[in-house]
This record gives sequence, structure tokens and C-alpha cells, in this order.
Amino acid sequence: RRGGLGLGCCLVGLVLLLPIRGALAFSSSSAAGDAAKQALLLQIKTATHASSVSQLLEENKASVDAAVVSAAMAKFRKFGKHREALSIFERAKENGVGRSRSTFNSAISACGRDFKRALGLFTELQLSGYAPDIITYNSLITACEKAGQWQRALALFEESKKRGLEPQTITYNALIAACERGGQFRRAEELVKDMIQDGLRPSTYTFNSRISACKRDGQWQRAQSLFEQMVATGLEPDIITYSAMIAACQKDGKWEKALEFLDALKKQPLEPDVIVYTSVMAACERAGKWEKALELFEELQASKDLAANHFTYNTLISALRKGGQSKKAAYYFEEMKQKGMQPDIITYNVMMTTYSKDDRWDKALELWEELQGKRHLLKPDAIMFGEMINACKRFGEWPRVLSLFKEMRDLDLTPTVQTFNVMIAAWAHCGQQKTALDLFDELHRQGKLNADAYAGAIVACGTSWQRALDICEDLRRRDLTPTAETYAALIAVFEGANRPFLARGAFLEALADGAFPALIANGAFVRKNQKKSEEASFTLDLRGLAEPVARTAVRVALEDLRRPGGFAKASDDYRFAFLTGDDNMPGILALFHDDYRHLDVTEEAQGRLVLNADSLAHWIAKKTTPLPLFAASSGAHSGAHSGKLRPSTTAQQPEQQQE
Repeated sequence: RRGGLGLGCCLVGLVLLLPIRGALAFSSSSAAGDAAKQALLLQIKTATHASSVSQLLEENKASVDAAVVSAAMAKFRKFGKHREALSIFERAKENGVGRSRSTFNSAISACGRDFKRALGLFTELQLSGYAPDIITYNSLITACEKAGQWQRALALFEESKKRGLEPQTITYNALIAACERGGQFRRAEELVKDMIQDGLRPSTYTFNSRISACKRDGQWQRAQSLFEQMVATGLEPDIITYSAMIAACQKDGKWEKALEFLDALKKQPLEPDVIVYTSVMAACERAGKWEKALELFEELQASKDLAANHFTYNTLISALRKGGQSKKAAYYFEEMKQKGMQPDIITYNVMMTTYSKDDRWDKALELWEELQGKRHLLKPDAIMFGEMINACKRFGEWPRVLSLFKEMRDLDLTPTVQTFNVMIAAWAHCGQQKTALDLFDELHRQGKLNADAYAGAIVACGTSWQRALDICEDLRRRDLTPTAETYAALIAVFEGANRPFLARGAFLEALADGAFPALIANGAFVRKNQKKSEEASFTLDLRGLAEPVARTAVRVALEDLRRPGGFAKASDDYRFAFLTGDDNMPGILALFHDDYRHLDVTEEAQGRLVLNADSLAHWIAKKTTPLPLFAASSGAHSGAHSGKLRPSTTAQQPEQQQE
């Protein structure tokens, strides 16, 4: 019996000890798990790269819980990886990892300016049984501020107060920034007062966000006032303050004020960074002060601790382009690439404009081909296509314009109004007159026409000179200034319709408007040659002029020689010369052959055509009265005509018919 009792006691004792031993084992396992989780949290908090956080989560899947997810999301947000932070949040749900109010708050903060998604998560948080806290509302209000939703931000603020939540400094900062960004300056001032009444002191961040709002609205004087208030309250401006002030000045074109703030920053125990230098350079670029922008760039380059980035180069190149310093712009564009910086689409846009305006078709084409080779990195936008189309237009590459426009539409890019205007000329020059005129009529109805469009529409008129006149008069009624292209197109239509007297009138009007600066309109537009040796007495430079314009210029010049008081001289050594180009010399030679057969012309080197003095003197003596060009004009050369290029009913026929 004793033995049985002893055995029974042993069995009971063993049974009683079993749960104790199990509990001890579980306690040991739990402690090890907690230690592993704490180590993982520490590693996440001290990680220096986003990739390191991803690797830690992958290697420690068993230790991932709501706290780890929250810490990882916060770290990704710190690295600016908001999309990755939201991805972790969604994967945690899919993997059955419990989500807490903290993880919801982190997810809402990661939404950035996507306030609709933030509101969706806010609703999901409450459906999950969690009550929002002030951190939740701070994250929501910040999302609304970034999205420009100041009214919704105020509504959420009122809601948080109804829940009995006390606002924090960050709450007011986000609210004030939302109101400033929305232009609600009076409401922002009221919130600052409410903030102080709640025992909270405006911080440097408070003023920085308000000054930054002025930067966006271009209100540099308000920014100046806030800066002074900040200093008066005893707060020290930081580098962000000065950056915001300089940016506000830059937006308003106050480049001198921007320089003043840069000088003030240099006197503080703060060092201007590359962002500050770039902002001041941008202010100079906006004001057309390319020399100062270059000086600041060189000062930045001389610094041991700072280096220009691609934004700095973009600003400098744009400043040089605006200042007409195309060679310098090209130099720094190449330097940028040599330093391993990747030009972005803005850089290419600026350089394309530079080459186009500098008549460097070869470089413009080279730049476009270079960009084509980077399609996997950079995709041309509507502006880049527009600049390339403008370059092609300047060099008469009309088929390429049509090809670029088609490619642009295939990529679903929306052409700018300027591009549409150029397309009218492109279709006209490529024989698609109806398409050109239909687009002209459509833009006319929308009120989106410029002088380029009128020039293209006139080209599309072909030989319909009366419609061309109507289009030209409509241009005048809209207070648009005809360009050299407009006049050239009009003269070409008149020439094609065998209306040389109308072509002469358009040419003289162009001279009066200064459309052809190489030709001087001063009674007679020919330029007197200062040399009196074997050179011609007068030389008319026709290089660069379209053939119809050059032919009309020759007609008007010859008529001027016959006009009383013109440049004709009854001397045997009187000579007259024309400088022609490869594109217009054949047409000018044909003009002399067909219409001025009595004049002997000698073709010399370098495109110079010289009239024989004897034949010229004989031709001048044959007729001494000018041909009338306008019914209501007493002197075509005076430029005093009405601007309406309607032919005179009594005008004499062209000279070749009279002869």
C-alpha cells in the first residue's frame, strides 16, 4: 500500500509538473521572439537605405507584426518612398498581419497629396474598430494641405475638436499652410492667433510654410512681412526660410532682392546650398540678367563643398539662351554631359530653341537624334515636339513637320496652339491646302490664331489673291503684326496670280513695317555703296529673301531708278548691282530675261549680278515717270498708304506689258 501510494504520488506530481514545464517552455520561446522583434525594430530604425529595410523584412518574415510594419512604413516615408510604404501596408493585410491604429496613421501619412485615398483609409480605420486620434487627423489635414484642399482641412479640424482631441503644433502648421496655399490669408492669420491662445507657439516651420505659400503665389512683399514677423518673435530663420524668401523674389522677378537675401544668408552661420544658388540664378534668368546668373554659377563652382546639379545647369543654359548667348549655352550643355549629368527634357527643350533661333539646323537635328537614342530614359513631350516643329518650320523642312506632327498624335500628345498654327503653313506648303484652310477657319472661330497661322493660310490660297487679301485684312483687324513670312506669302500669291502691281504694294508695306530689315526704306530702299572705285554705285542685298520677294524687290528698285528724284545719274560710270543667294538667283535671272530684256546683266562671283551702265542709262532715259501702285497713294515710297492692298482701277499694267 505504501508502495502504491508512493507511485500514485509520483504520478500526480508528474501530471502537475507537465503544465508547469510547458509554461516554462512557452515563456522562454516568447521571450526569444520578443528579443528578435526588438532587434528587428532597432535594425529598421537604424537602416540607412530603403533597400536595407526591404531586405530586413524579407529575412525576418516570422517576426513581422503590426509594430514592425508601422516602423518600416515610417522609415520608407523618411526616405521619401511613400509608394513602398503603402505597399507594405497592403501586403500586411494580405498576409494576415494584424493592423493597428499606428499602421493606419502611417499609411494615411504616406498618401502624400492623394487625399482621397487618405480619406478612404480613414474610413477603413474606423470600420476596423479603431477611434482616430490627433495623429490621424494631423496626417489627414497634411494630405489635404498638399492637395490644396483647404476647406476640407478646416472641416477635419472642426471634427477633431468635436471628438475632444487637442490640436498640436503640427495640426496648426498643416492648417495654416493649407489656408496660405489656398490664398486664405486672413483665415491663416486667425489660425495663428488661435494657436497662440491654445498655448502653442508658432515655430520656424510655421513661418517657413507661410513664406513658401507666398513663393507659389508670387507675393514677395507678403513674404517679406512674414520674414520680419518671424525675426521679431525671436525665431532664427534657417536655410529653408532663406530659400523660400529667395524663391518668392524669383517668382516676382525681384532679382535684386534675391541677391540681397543671398548676401544676408552668407552673413549668418548658415551656408547657402545649391538650391539657394539655383533659385537666385533663376531670379536673374527671369529678369534677363544672364551675366549675373553666370557669375553666381562660377561662384558656386568655386566652392569646395557645393556642386552644380542639372537644375543649376538648366537655369544657366536658359539664362544664356534668353540673353542671346547661344555659344555659351552650347558650351555648358556639353560640360553638363561631360560631368556625367543626364540632361532632362527641359534641357533639350531649351537647347532646341537655342539652335532654332540661331539658325543651326544641323545642331537642332543632331539634338533631336540624340534624344531619340534616349527614348528608354526620356520621352519627348508636347513642348519638345513643338520646338522641333518650329525648328523645321524655320528651315523649310515641311515634310518633316508633317511626320513629327503624326508621331506626336500617335503618342497621344496634345499639340500647343503654336504648333497648330505652324501646321497650317506645313499643310499649305505640302499641297494640302484644304486641310490648312479648314484648320485656319477652326482656330479663327476659337480666337487662337497668330501671325504664323495667317502666313500659312495665305500660302494655302495658291493663286486666289482676293482671298489672300481678305485674310491679310482680317489680320490687321485683329491687331496682329504681319511678319516677314506673312508678307513673303502674300507677295508669292500675287506673283503666282500675275499681279505684280499688288506684289509691289505688299513689298512697300513690308518695308514700311520693317519686315525686311536688310532693306532700307528711305525714299528709295537701296543702300549706297561707300566705295567709288570699280564697285557698283548701288548694291541691293537680296540674300536670304524668298524668290518672289527678291523678284519684287528688283522690280521696285528698277522703278525707283526712273522716279524723279531717285538715284539715277546721267554718268557713264553709273552701275547697279544685286547680291543674290542660291535660292533666288535663278528667279532673278529669269526676271531679267523675261521682263527686262533691254538691260544687260553680268553674273559675277559670289552671287553678284551687275547691270551694264550703258543699257541701264538708256533704259532710265526711256521713261521718267513712276508707275502708280495704289489708287489712294500720292507716293508709294513714302509709306503713307492705307495698308489695304487693293489694286487701283486706273493702275497701269505691269511694265513688261507696256514695253
